[in-house]
Amino acid sequence: PAPATAAKADAPAAPATATGPIIIKEPKSDSWTNAQGVAIQAAVTEISADKVIFLMANGSKVPYDISNLSDASKKLLEELKAANSK
Repeated sequence: PAPATAAKADAPAAPATATGPIIIKEPKSDSWTNAQGVAIQAAVTEISADKVIFLMANGSKVPYDISNLSDASKKLLEELKAANSK
């Protein structure tokens, strides 16, 4: 029989420590929705562990808590993060 410690080998590795915010190389405007269903048009310029920086059409940069985004927007943000962290 397998040793009792074999189950622990499948445990996930310790999470990687964040190396700081991910800067989006080519920000482009997209539609983002918060958990209440309110949508905005903005480009993402930076993604950190818990915040995203939106570049609004008027040129202002607005920090926003990722936890307040809809699940669909969080998924889009993860895809953007993955594409820009290479």
